[in-house]
Amino acid sequence: MSRRARNEGSIRKRPDGRYEVRITDPVSGKRRSLFGKNEEEALARLKAAHRAIDDGSGLADGRVTIEGYFADWLAGVRTTLRRTTAKRYEQLIRLQIVPHIGKVKLRALTPVHLRKLYATLQTEPRAGRRGKAPLAPRTVGHTHRVIHAALEQAARDGLVGRNVASLVSPPKVPHTEITTLTGPQVRALLTTAEGDKHEALIVLAVTSGLRQGEILGLQWADVDMDAGTLSVRRSLAPVASGELIFQEPKTARSRRTITLTRTAIAALKAHRVRQAEERLRAIGWEPRDMVFPDAIGRPQHPSNVSLDWRALRDRAGLPASFRFHDLRHTAASLALAAGVPITTVSEMLGHANTAITLAIYAHAVPGSQQAAADAMDAVLSAGA
Repeated sequence: MSRRARNEGSIRKRPDGRYEVRITDPVSGKRRSLFGKNEEEALARLKAAHRAIDDGSGLADGRVTIEGYFADWLAGVRTTLRRTTAKRYEQLIRLQIVPHIGKVKLRALTPVHLRKLYATLQTEPRAGRRGKAPLAPRTVGHTHRVIHAALEQAARDGLVGRNVASLVSPPKVPHTEITTLTGPQVRALLTTAEGDKHEALIVLAVTSGLRQGEILGLQWADVDMDAGTLSVRRSLAPVASGELIFQEPKTARSRRTITLTRTAIAALKAHRVRQAEERLRAIGWEPRDMVFPDAIGRPQHPSNVSLDWRALRDRAGLPASFRFHDLRHTAASLALAAGVPITTVSEMLGHANTAITLAIYAHAVPGSQQAAADAMDAVLSAGA
C-alpha cells in the first residue's frame, strides 16, 4: 500500500487488479472506497469526491436508486443533447430501465442486473404495451448505451466505484440487407406519382438521397433553381404530442449543398407553381416559405407523409415492406452502380465519413470483387 499526500488517503492494489482509495463521508462519518483501473484513475475519483464534498453536493447516498439517479442525470445532460435525442433517452429510461431495475440501489447495481435486464427486454412484451412484441436487439443496444453513459458519469463523479455497464456486452444486432428499388421500379414509382401532391417530394427523395426530415425541413430559400443546387441547413423532427421542431443537421457533413438532377429541378418548378395556386385558394395560409408544407403552409408532420407514401407505394406495386427511408438507400445504390465515386455519394448522403458509406453500400460498388480477384491473379501470375 502506497501513501498519498495529505487528504489524498492511501491507495492499494486489490486482488482483482483494481486500485482502491478510501475517503471519509463527512455526513455519515463512514469510510468509503473508490476504485480505478490504475492509480491515476483511482486518485482522480478521490479528488472528484473531495470536490463533491467541498461544493456541498456530498458523496453518493447509499439509498439513491437507479430511478432517482437516472432522472437527475438526464436533467443534467439534457441541454447538451438534441431534443429528439433527449426524448429518446427519456423514453428508454421510463419504459425499459425503470420498470425493471429502477428500485435497485445505484451502488448495488451489478453486471448480473444488466444481463438479466437485456435478456428480459428481448423475451417479454414491452413495458406498458400489452401484446407488443419484445424489443429488437438494436433497441436493447440503445438502452445499453444510455445506461453506460449514465453510469460512466456516476463513476467520474465518484458516486460508484466503477461503471458496471463496461463489463456487459449488449446483444448482437443481426445483419439485415437494405432494400432498394431497381431502375424499372423507380420509373414505375415516378409514373405513379405523376400529378400526385407528393410528386416533387418523391422525385427529390429518390434522386438526392435526402432524409425525410431534411426534405420536410426545406425552405424555398434553400433551393437555387438557377444553379441547380439545394442546401441542407436544418431538419424537421417530431418531439412530443404532435410538436415539430427544426434542428441543426446531425453532423458537420450533414450540413451540405447537393446538385439537383434535371428531373428534380423540373419537378420542383412544377411543384412551386401548384403551391402558388393552392396558396391563393387556401384560407389562413401561413407564409413559412416551406417547400413541402401542409394544407395551410405550416411544416408538415412526417407521419402524414408516411401515410400518404404507403398508399402511393401500393399503387406503384412496390413491396409492402419498402419504407420511405429506403428511397435514400435506392438513391445511393443507383448512384454507386452507375459508377459515381464513393466519396461523392458519401458527400451527397451527408455521412460523417466514407467508411460509413462503404459499410452500408459496399455491395453496390460495381466490380469490386472482380477487381480484387483480377488483382490477385496478376500478382500470382507475376510470381510464377
